[in-house]
Amino acid sequence: MSTVNYREPLYLLFWVVIANYLAQIPYFLHQYYSPHHLFPDITGSLLLFTTLVWFVLGFRLLIKGSKFGWWLVLSYLTVVFLFYIQTQITQFISKHQILLYVYHPSNPLLFVVFGVGYINCVFSACYIVYLITQQKSLVNAPSLK
Repeated sequence: MSTVNYREPLYLLFWVVIANYLAQIPYFLHQYYSPHHLFPDITGSLLLFTTLVWFVLGFRLLIKGSKFGWWLVLSYLTVVFLFYIQTQITQFISKHQILLYVYHPSNPLLFVVFGVGYINCVFSACYIVYLITQQKSLVNAPSLK
């Protein structure tokens, strides 16, 4: 008799989140890189690095069945979701269309980068629900190898 491993779907979330971070590299190169501006802003880079560590640490702990890992991933996803929702509300209030770079892409790269971000927002919302509804199974199940 096989048992269901509720942590396996988390690997899809992991790769969506990692894709979003990787998308920031071509985004920086396209938007900000110039011979006079060779390196990204240190504050923004530290913020990105900190949030990446926040997610990866939480993910690793959650895969091992840690309640602290569950809280880290849940809090990370909540912040990501609220960030994207706040951005869409701000665009709407300032008379810009929501999902601006998907509906009106000025560049194929921006279309892809922002598309990955919007997918990240949807995944965040879905996985918040998943984490909450499957908390006992995720925290109490044996760890994945």
